[in-house]
Amino acid sequence: MTAFLAAITCLDGVAWAITGGVACSDPNGLRRHVVRIVSSDGTVCSGTIVGSRKIVTAAHCFTSTDASRYQIMVLDHNFTEHWVRVSSIRVHPQFNRRGLERQTQLNDIAVVNAAAALPGDMAVAPVASGSVQGEVTAVGFGTGFRGRDLRQVELQAGSRQMSPTGSQILTSIDGGACSGDSGGPIFRKNGKGFVLVGVISWTSGACGAMTAVTPVGRYRGFIGG
Repeated sequence: MTAFLAAITCLDGVAWAITGGVACSDPNGLRRHVVRIVSSDGTVCSGTIVGSRKIVTAAHCFTSTDASRYQIMVLDHNFTEHWVRVSSIRVHPQFNRRGLERQTQLNDIAVVNAAAALPGDMAVAPVASGSVQGEVTAVGFGTGFRGRDLRQVELQAGSRQMSPTGSQILTSIDGGACSGDSGGPIFRKNGKGFVLVGVISWTSGACGAMTAVTPVGRYRGFIGG
């Protein structure tokens, strides 16, 4: 089954999160770029800091652009939670929520602005140009009750692995994204740091079977707008 990685609430304490991979203990500083976005009805997504108060995530995470319904959670270097209100939500004007079933362009990307400066030692991730290629790292919070459950997994991208929806398909024999990881980053190693190359969008089959992402390179104008 092909479906958005919808942000769902947890049942019986079960945390749906990145399969395979490892807990993000932050030896490489990945935590500093990633946030959790939680709505008033308990739905969960992940996102990436790309400006002092700007976060990139997936458009399908939002059924409303009422900023008062959402909060941002970040983890400091001790993995302690800090919460910040959302001041605005900007969904791509051509986002097509029914694009998956129609196999048409999704434009599954959105920008969230925080109402205050993000606390702790959080850091801006540079936004790449071009497509997602080679070995990359997916990061997400999943939908567990414990906000500290940040996980990462290595995935492989190919320049021709595209779908009719405009998403790029990433594969791994070890795992992939799941619910609550929606909107989370796909990072490429860049020297001693990381650059954002994609946003987690949807999956086909069970969690981890296949991860589809929105390449951010083609949306640099929208992100900066």
